[in-house]
Amino acid sequence: MKWTGFCFLFVISFISQGFSQTPFTLQQALEYAEANQIAIQKSKLDIEDAEYQIKEILAAAIPKLNGSVEYQRFLQLPTQILPKGSFFEGDPSQGIPPNPEEDLEVQFGVKNSLNAGVSFNALLFDGSVFVGIQASRLARELAASQVGVAERDVRDAVNKAYLAVLIAKRNQEILSKNVTNLEETLFETTEMYKSGFMEELDVKRLDYSLSNLQMELDNVGNLIYAAKNVLKLQMGFPMEDSIQVVETLDDFVDQQVAVSLLSEEYDFRNRPEYKPLVVSKELRQMDIKQLRFGYFPTLSVFANYNQQLQADKLANGKWFPSSIVGASLQVPIFDGRDRAMKINRAKIRLKHHELDIESSKRAFQLEVDNARQDFITNLNIVLNSEKNMILAEDIFEVAQIKFREGVGSSVEMYQAESSFYQAQTKYINALYDFMVSKSNLEKALGKI
Repeated sequence: MKWTGFCFLFVISFISQGFSQTPFTLQQALEYAEANQIAIQKSKLDIEDAEYQIKEILAAAIPKLNGSVEYQRFLQLPTQILPKGSFFEGDPSQGIPPNPEEDLEVQFGVKNSLNAGVSFNALLFDGSVFVGIQASRLARELAASQVGVAERDVRDAVNKAYLAVLIAKRNQEILSKNVTNLEETLFETTEMYKSGFMEELDVKRLDYSLSNLQMELDNVGNLIYAAKNVLKLQMGFPMEDSIQVVETLDDFVDQQVAVSLLSEEYDFRNRPEYKPLVVSKELRQMDIKQLRFGYFPTLSVFANYNQQLQADKLANGKWFPSSIVGASLQVPIFDGRDRAMKINRAKIRLKHHELDIESSKRAFQLEVDNARQDFITNLNIVLNSEKNMILAEDIFEVAQIKFREGVGSSVEMYQAESSFYQAQTKYINALYDFMVSKSNLEKALGKI
């Protein structure tokens, strides 16, 4: 009994989790994506990396202080050979015969050596380091501008994925309505057939149409599930959790607002891709400046203080201090024109990038022109598709009335029904293409 109760609670818990859905408006979905999408998170990490790069380069200009301790123990002292006829005379009292006739093997030093000290180094002037600091700040600005590109791409992807869910849901609503209407017609026709007013073929045709509609309705349910998964992926939402879109397609299909996009003025500076291009140009200019600073001398100062102990026994040793201060000036005189060639190559890279900027401007303009033309085309298509759908619906309703009154054939009604469903499908597809073209135009104008 306890086991049955446990299983029941588990099933209830599982079902409740399955039906628990997180609701999102489009704006909420965009905000969630900006906080959780991996592409944006990686771009923000690039900014953080650039911050540390600045600090890393700044560290090169900060004075350095280091300490060291070194101990050596000679297990065997090194032996030196003094050739015969040495430059010093022998000393019999020390066991060295005068004017030795053989080479002498002697050992100098003690078995233990201990050194401890501190060193100080400070860079007073190095033009390339200071230019590097400026360049690293530009790198941070570049990383920040690339976040804008990533955010724009994520917003565009989420917007289209959200609309795809709404389109699929609208298609589901239309099919559900069609199924309901056809079920009523089938019921009425079946009753009339039983009364002898309709043929069996009429019933079978309607039953066949209803079966096809129900299969389409089931398929749309699968499409909604897949579209929601795409939306979750674009948002960075957990794939194992459920999501619900709370807005409807009517909240976005405002043709007057959409048409106002055609009067929007285009400025390439509004494109998020343009800022990285400008900053990259400044970085290439900074490369040339850094190379030119290589012709300037570098100046640094240093100081060292050491204590040294040498003895056969450390306890009996004596410490000997030493200290030094100094300055170092490095002056480049001639490098075989290596730096000049590097500067020339850097100038070529700068000109190459300037051409890339001009090419990007033209590509931006082409994208705007194509997006506007595509928007106009899809606007006309959706208007005509809506008009044709309304007309096909009227024809279908008339055909249904004639069929029920016995003055129209089932073939006529079947053809009108098929035309109506095709018109609905074309309208849904045209509506989606129109919404996508609107999003593409907003993206091209830099409005997303």
